[in-house]
Amino acid sequence: MSKLREEIERRRAARNAHADVGGSADATAPARAGETGAVAAPPASAPSCLRITKTNGQCWLLPWTCFHGASHDPDGSSADGNAGRGERLRLAFLRHEVILHGRELVGLVDAIEAARLRKLDEIAEKFRAATGDGPVIVQIEVKAG
Repeated sequence: MSKLREEIERRRAARNAHADVGGSADATAPARAGETGAVAAPPASAPSCLRITKTNGQCWLLPWTCFHGASHDPDGSSADGNAGRGERLRLAFLRHEVILHGRELVGLVDAIEAARLRKLDEIAEKFRAATGDGPVIVQIEVKAG
């Protein structure tokens, strides 16, 4: 029985670590028959809010219940004249618009679609080279509306 418990805890920790870094692991998906143990861990509850943090310490908690939609612009070109700033991902909430600038932001779309994303953090310039593959947010704009 302890091996089963260890396997469940290992999977839960791996899933939580993946979700915290903006991954798109499906916390509600059952275990696949080919996985070791073939017993699914209990589904983790979906986060109620999205936490957005800028490098200067500003922070917002936006409830997923107020989420209206998102759009992804792979080259950052738009009517507002901000072409060339990298990818852009816009998130619309009831009273806020969140605009993310960065690279590989399309990797966040699946997690946003399922409202499984827990947090978005702006990456300080000195750490950007060490981020490797995956989504990198270089600037976050939050507009109250």
